[in-house]
Amino acid sequence: MTGVRASLGTFGSPFEQRDPLLFTLEARQSEDATVHGVLAAVDEELGRLAHDGLVVGELERVQARVVSSLLREADDALGRAMSIAVHELRRGRPELVNELPAELAAVTADEVTAAAASLLDQGRSVLELEAGAAPTA
Repeated sequence: MTGVRASLGTFGSPFEQRDPLLFTLEARQSEDATVHGVLAAVDEELGRLAHDGLVVGELERVQARVVSSLLREADDALGRAMSIAVHELRRGRPELVNELPAELAAVTADEVTAAAASLLDQGRSVLELEAGAAPTA
């Protein structure tokens, strides 16, 4: 693989969308890689997370990045007002603008491990795009 990107939700911040959210994994593969090889690598990584857990410091780095992003978005008056409005519209809880950083910081490694394990048992949809491929009839 030449690159992997994961996201939660469809557009924008996952905290500004209604549940359930879509978990998307985008993988760019080299010419010699196969779709089955990419899917096997995804399953291997989910299995590692589910059985071995996170690497020391991994969760804290992600939490710091996400929390700092939330705080940056709510730093100016307009950004804060927009966040409050979205939380009111989507969840009926405008106070989430203040509560989300603490809630994210409270996520444990065991919860991440359990989430990874649950993904192993779920079905998936795969869309394969091949550059330059002729359409099939």
